[in-house]
Amino acid sequence: DANGTVICGRKSEGSAKGALRMIAEKYSITYEEGWNTQQFGRKVIEHLLSFKASTATKEEFLEKIRKDIKEFLDKNSKLFFNERDFQVNLASFLREQHYYDNVFLEYSLPEHIGFVGEEETLESETDLDSNIRIDIVVEKGGKYIPIELKYKTKSTEGDTIVRFGKLIKAKLLKDQLAQNINRYLFWKDVERIETIKKHFQPNVVAGFCVFMTNDENYTKTPKGASASFTMEAENQHPKELNWEGEVAPSTIDKYPTILLEREYTIEKWDKTTTQEIDFHYCIVEI
Repeated sequence: DANGTVICGRKSEGSAKGALRMIAEKYSITYEEGWNTQQFGRKVIEHLLSFKASTATKEEFLEKIRKDIKEFLDKNSKLFFNERDFQVNLASFLREQHYYDNVFLEYSLPEHIGFVGEEETLESETDLDSNIRIDIVVEKGGKYIPIELKYKTKSTEGDTIVRFGKLIKAKLLKDQLAQNINRYLFWKDVERIETIKKHFQPNVVAGFCVFMTNDENYTKTPKGASASFTMEAENQHPKELNWEGEVAPSTIDKYPTILLEREYTIEKWDKTTTQEIDFHYCIVEI
């Protein structure tokens, strides 16, 4: 198939159609007697490939989603206007792979949830925001992977797009300042996915946080109060992330300490170019 899968089996005596009937009966594949060998064979192969995908191991699932995210970012030729645009296009790409059972957008966790038959509630043990909305959740064989996205930009000159058949010039990317807060929010996403994974195990097998930007400053360690929230590659983060030095009480109150389950390192920043604009992105697995 397109993913390089090869199905091998034992040799069967008799006609090809007889062998296909035997396989269909073994795997409960419905078929019509009027099908020719080509139609029958295609149906059997599609079913077996689907069966293989639905029984993918956790490692295969993780490898596939990471590969798909990276392929999307590397090959994308569209300039995203904002984070929502990024989110919708990535979700559409994942659906087009025909590998995942479901790809959800804005996957919601309502406020004050409880587990049927259990006393535990998320609110009683964590400081998760009420009415959580996860950017994308992919499902395969009853296993789930949440994906949180960040898309932060600086303005660029001379952006052009086609609208209603005409080429227009406009400032498509905005200056999204507050890099210190945006770094904080990236690691807050990591903390949030950790908590979701803990409470919804074994169904949530992992998660990913993806950060994409055309502002190279995010790839460097900042000076000042937000140094702990650095996103520089190969910088190992402790489990507890705090503001440093003198910080306004209102900032500490709104953006409290981040407590992680383990230490994380952004392995590297990859580079991609879209419409002559250089972007950098990183992917962190939780």
